[in-house]
Amino acid sequence: MAKDARATTLRMLIGHIENLSSSIEKLEKQMKAILSPSSEDDNSLGGNFLSIKGVGDKTLAALISALTALTSLIPRPL
Repeated sequence: MAKDARATTLRMLIGHIENLSSSIEKLEKQMKAILSPSSEDDNSLGGNFLSIKGVGDKTLAALISALTALTSLIPRPL
């Protein structure tokens, strides 16, 4: 009985891990598509920051996310 319960729990956890891994892969592909410059002449935010040594897609996404959160704290004139 306990053995069957453990087996069921493990199967469920493995399923969750596989689903999360798949979701992470999809998000990373979308992130790269959004942040990557479309050409060498592209002066997009992603292109400029990604040209800095050591800055990759994940770092840039985190930076943009943090800056977006910070801008919500700046008071806007009425």
